[in-house]
Amino acid sequence: MSQMFDNILLAHFRTLTGERKIQKGEFEIEDSISGSTLTRTSPWSQICKPGRKIDMSMIFKDIDKTSINCPRCDTLSKEKKGVQVEW
Repeated sequence: MSQMFDNILLAHFRTLTGERKIQKGEFEIEDSISGSTLTRTSPWSQICKPGRKIDMSMIFKDIDKTSINCPRCDTLSKEKKGVQVEW
């Protein structure tokens, strides 16, 4: 992703839960309407467009893929397994 977008994320998450995930690049950004992934190599003009809304997901590599608990706080999800969950 553009360096500008990385800097915005780093500034936003400074001192917040998830800061290390941002520093390590363990996240994914996608267009909230189309669901298409916005790649880290995309120029800023391709990421930031008027009216665009984006979703961000943190990537947890070392957890059970069938877990329905939050990998950070262990909160039980009310959603089915295999669906995107907003914690």
